[in-house]
Amino acid sequence: MELILMIVAIGVMYYLYNVLTEYLQNEDNDRLFRYGRGEGEMPIMEIKVRPIEQSEFEKLQSSEYGTIMAILGYVANADGEVCVLEKQMAYAVSEDMLGDTKNKTENTLAYYRQIFDESTNDADIQTLCQRFQDFTKGEYKKRLKVLEFCFAMGFADGVLNEKTQEAILDVGSFLDIANEDFNRIYQEFSQQNEVEVGEAEAKEILQLQGGEGQEEIAQRYKECVSKAKQNILDETQSSPASERLDHLRKIQKSYELLSKSHQNDN
Repeated sequence: MELILMIVAIGVMYYLYNVLTEYLQNEDNDRLFRYGRGEGEMPIMEIKVRPIEQSEFEKLQSSEYGTIMAILGYVANADGEVCVLEKQMAYAVSEDMLGDTKNKTENTLAYYRQIFDESTNDADIQTLCQRFQDFTKGEYKKRLKVLEFCFAMGFADGVLNEKTQEAILDVGSFLDIANEDFNRIYQEFSQQNEVEVGEAEAKEILQLQGGEGQEEIAQRYKECVSKAKQNILDETQSSPASERLDHLRKIQKSYELLSKSHQNDN
């Protein structure tokens, strides 16, 4: 008798399961089952997950321009020391980026520069380059300009040291730069000559009359670097980066000479 009752119970449960399954296949019935009938009632089975919002800094870090700044920082910091001209060149690039950034805030420029400063030779350069490749599919010239700028920073003080050269090799490899292009750019930069300027030429280069204070000398230096450096965001810029570097090094020498002269006068 007990066996018969058990069989009947199982049969009833199976029947009810089939009825409920068929009932819930109707979207309206499923909605009623989940949310109930009363207006304004909280869902019975719904779990809301609030998405994690990225900060402005995190958004810039993962953006195309933030990725460029991180790559430049990796190269500049490769030898553990960023020279004045390297840093000023990268900071000038961040100003170009600021002008082309949507939804910018008063912190945007500082964040771009922070990304550069904090990107050391411990950075995952392969991941950074892969991300930049994803941003620039079919835009080989963009990747080429970034590599040129890396060389410009590497030769900023006149000598490309071994660690910086290795870092640039990493960038060229991970950005899939053709060997002939890489070697051509290297040859252009390696032919740079020693730069010397006199005081009269230094004033002319920085467009100073003489007698200016250190603050004004520094301001003119930054403005001149910003104008002379390669704009890696502008694919129409035709002047070779190696030629621009020659002038940038003259600007640097002029700044050092006039700054030293000002200190001696005081």
